[in-house]
Amino acid sequence: MDLDLTDEQGMLKEAVRALCEDMMPTTAVRAAEHNPAVTAAFTQKLADMGIPGLRVPPSLGGSGLGLTDLVVAFIELGRALAPGAHLESGVLATALLGACAEPEASQLLRDIASGRHVVLPVWHERDGTNTPATVSAAVAQDGGGLVLTGEKHFVPHLELAGCLLVLARGPHGQPVLAVVCPDAPGIERSAQPNLADQSLWRLRFTRTPVQTVLGLEGGIAALWDRALDELHVGAAALAVGGAERVLEITTQYACEREQFGRPIGGFQAIAHYLADAAVNVAASRILAYRAASAADEGTAFSHFALMAKLKACKTFRDVSAVSIQIHGGLGFTMEADPQLFFRRAKQQQLLNSDPASLETLIGNGLFAGQHPVYA
Repeated sequence: MDLDLTDEQGMLKEAVRALCEDMMPTTAVRAAEHNPAVTAAFTQKLADMGIPGLRVPPSLGGSGLGLTDLVVAFIELGRALAPGAHLESGVLATALLGACAEPEASQLLRDIASGRHVVLPVWHERDGTNTPATVSAAVAQDGGGLVLTGEKHFVPHLELAGCLLVLARGPHGQPVLAVVCPDAPGIERSAQPNLADQSLWRLRFTRTPVQTVLGLEGGIAALWDRALDELHVGAAALAVGGAERVLEITTQYACEREQFGRPIGGFQAIAHYLADAAVNVAASRILAYRAASAADEGTAFSHFALMAKLKACKTFRDVSAVSIQIHGGLGFTMEADPQLFFRRAKQQQLLNSDPASLETLIGNGLFAGQHPVYA
């Protein structure tokens, strides 16, 4: 695996970083916690750059790039703690819709690529599970149309959504994707407070009209796992970027903050903390690129995706915790940046497959002989 970026990937990295530095300094990240307009404006700028359509085929208005290119862009978004449904719409929805044969799926992909709509997958159950086997919401026939009934949790950035893609059971019990308008009748929404102060919602559907259903011919169970693995790779990239940036902030502080007449970074204990953090950030980056590379090569990448998400999110959480420790009392204040990264890190670690579920899936693959160690 070649870790050197191509010229095109280098330009993509520089373009996304420049936009983030311009529009998403940490002051803007804080403002976005309480002002959705900040997130909406940034989302539109990303759409103007074509970022939501990185994985959409060129025939549908996208760039048709690989998962490696997406990792390049998402590391930069992670460095900036950029708010928005980049992961959900640009990765999971794109992967799911790209595997559906229905013409409605192609139109939704065009909407994602053009920036016309944020297509928001809605799939988490109350206990955080995220597989078709555990889905409780159901689509049923109601006169001449279909309606959706059930409840979903941890829905991010609902205010941005132009369309909801709800994982549900179809009329015959098979898992399907119900396409629902966010403003449709029968939707009760309530905010779910969280450590990161990000936009998270619980949705309760009561005979909510469904625009169309995708996956009726056999359901979407067969394509769900791969789409979720792509989500894991994107989540790992965001965590790598966040860990990379908070390490830079902390290293700079350790070089500038003096105690006993010398920079605190010169003390062995602090230097060891920073060295260990740098090693773990590098390892997380390699795992994220390895997973993306395997996917782009057309080989099995699920095991790499699971490990990348587990490792990168733990690293982000650990490095941001070390940052608070090295900053001392300042690190605990809401005015300083370390707590901002720590709160995001903990949330990223728990959402979209928590550590325990990832460890279980990795272990199951290992004992079943599906891990590359057996190849």
